[in-house]
Amino acid sequence: IAINSVTPAAPPSLADGPNMITIHGCNLAPTTTLKLNGVTTTVSWTNVSSHTRSFVLPPWPQLGPLAIELTNANGTASTTVPIVAPAPLIRFGATAATLTSFIVGVPAQPYVGGAAGDVAFVAISGSLQPSYAPGIVDLAIGNGFFDFFLATAQPVPAQGWFQPTYVFAPGLPAGTPLHFQAAFFHTSTGLLPLAVSPVTSGVIF
Repeated sequence: IAINSVTPAAPPSLADGPNMITIHGCNLAPTTTLKLNGVTTTVSWTNVSSHTRSFVLPPWPQLGPLAIELTNANGTASTTVPIVAPAPLIRFGATAATLTSFIVGVPAQPYVGGAAGDVAFVAISGSLQPSYAPGIVDLAIGNGFFDFFLATAQPVPAQGWFQPTYVFAPGLPAGTPLHFQAAFFHTSTGLLPLAVSPVTSGVIF
C-alpha cells in the first residue's frame, strides 16, 4: 500500500458543501482503516478502487498538519496535508449546504467560516434584494438594509469557523423565507470592502 498524493493538497477546515478528500496511491483496496491525527475514524468511502478512495472530512477543529494513515491487508501508508482556513462561507448542516427549515423556538446553528482572527458579521433578511454601502460592503440580501438584521459580530476562532445560535421568535408565519450572509473584516490588513460569503437560505416550518 502506498499514498502518492491527496486532493485537495490543502483542504479547508470547513467547506461550502461536502469537504471531499481523495487519496491517490496503489493497493488501497480492500477495506481500509483510516486514522486522522492518530485517531481511528469511521467514514463512508466513495470512489473506491485500488488507486483511489474518497471521504468527507467533517468540520475540522484545528488548522495545521493533518496526518492521514491508511491500513489494510497490504500494510500501512501515511501522509500529511495542511488544513487551511476556509473561504468566507455560511451554511447549515455538518457535511453539506442544504435548504433548511427552521422551527420557531428551536435553536438553529449555522457554520460560519473564514480566516482566523477576522471579524465575522452575520446578517439575516427576508429579502434577496441587495444592500450596498459603497466601499464598505456589497450584500446580496437586505433590500437596501431596510429588511436587515445583524445577528452576529464576533472574531473567527483559530480553527477558522464557529457556530452561533439563533432562536426565531413566535410570530413568523410558516413559509417565511430567511436568507443568511456573512461579511468579514480582515483584521490583518484593515482593508475594505468587507469580504462576503455566498447566501444560504431556509424557511420557517
